[in-house]
Amino acid sequence: MIPTSYRSKLPRALSYPVGAEAVSAALKGVPQEAALSLSFADRPTVFASEFRALRAEAIPYPILAATFSYLPAGLRGSNYGLAQGWHDETWSLMVYPVPSRLRSVAKERLLSEGLPHIRDWLATDRPHTWRIGRKTCEICFVENDGTVFSREGGHS
Repeated sequence: MIPTSYRSKLPRALSYPVGAEAVSAALKGVPQEAALSLSFADRPTVFASEFRALRAEAIPYPILAATFSYLPAGLRGSNYGLAQGWHDETWSLMVYPVPSRLRSVAKERLLSEGLPHIRDWLATDRPHTWRIGRKTCEICFVENDGTVFSREGGHS
């Protein structure tokens, strides 16, 4: 099972759409399986007010994100940073909440569409040059109709 590194407590109105077991089962056998870490955050934005605003305005928001990060030390890296692993390759997963009343819809969509897409993103063979910087694949939830879509981003 993918180890869970952090899990935020949620207010009663919000629920996580999937748990660690479902995520681990869906991603079993991906090349990064042993390197993955899993966290559950109480919002996909920096501030709770931003998350509330997204929801109030019916703007889709991430409910699952896979992230790769590798920032080589280069000439400015310190020995302390190297020792702390700041410049190691990392693969992580983050689950974000949905309104409790929409949990079952979001879970079904994640299991049928979102997690298979994340699995494909993780399993894609990429050139070495892709593996520098920070890359993300997010599964976003549309509350109005209960659908999901993916979006990718990143920088080198």
